[in-house]
Amino acid sequence: MIATPMMATAATTWAWLVPIAFGPIYVVGVAIVIGMVVIALLGRAPGNTELPAETDTRGKADHPLVKAIDDQVEAKIDFLLRMGFKDIDYVADDSRPEVAIFSATNPMPLSGGGYLVHFLNRKKMGEVVPSPVVLSFISEVKHSEDIMKGILITSAAFSQNAWGVLEKAPVELIDGKHLLALMKMWHPERFPRDRV
Repeated sequence: MIATPMMATAATTWAWLVPIAFGPIYVVGVAIVIGMVVIALLGRAPGNTELPAETDTRGKADHPLVKAIDDQVEAKIDFLLRMGFKDIDYVADDSRPEVAIFSATNPMPLSGGGYLVHFLNRKKMGEVVPSPVVLSFISEVKHSEDIMKGILITSAAFSQNAWGVLEKAPVELIDGKHLLALMKMWHPERFPRDRV
């Protein structure tokens, strides 16, 4: 087919509509590609990162006694006994490898009752325990029969958001530094005076 001057005029007349009609589609496509590249470079989805709550009294700890709690069921049971718990039962059939679960009884007359205790393994869980883990634990405590309170224990740090979701929840968080402070009370022979 031979192009006539009339066809060329019609093509140029409608050519200005192509960028207007398809321009937003190109802009959205380019934005999506740039977003995917940025996410790939960061290595994680934006908004999913929670910062650790690290202060003088909060955060992770690396003492051998604290690390033993991550590795040994006996160390966990010893910790609960030293806290004053009785009737300690280890729940061995849980499918989550990062969690060791115990039920225990607090024998105190006013604050006593059934407790649910989760130990979070730092090697499997990570250096920071995020708020969804704490929210899930709060829900589990609230929906468990005969459970008055829950204790979530880790040698890692809880995130700032994790501490924020505790309001009016029947849950206590023990992070690495708190755990180390308790160990210093219960094992003073393992902490020389000049290092306490």
